[in-house]
Amino acid sequence: MDRNASSLQFFLDRAEAVVSQEKRTRLGSHALRQRVRRYNANRIQEALNTVYASHASRLHPAWRLAQTLSRSR
Repeated sequence: MDRNASSLQFFLDRAEAVVSQEKRTRLGSHALRQRVRRYNANRIQEALNTVYASHASRLHPAWRLAQTLSRSR
């Protein structure tokens, strides 16, 4: 779990860096904010999937089925 926690922390730190970069450059356009938001959401989801996948045997079968179906697309 420690490796997964550090992986999650890495993605959260990266997301925070992207947001602070946006603030520093004062580019407040709607498109940029949307892009940063999407980037953050994707990285956080990726980190959470990493954490959850390591404990997949304890998770609900429906979650595992959804993961299998999403990979098969």
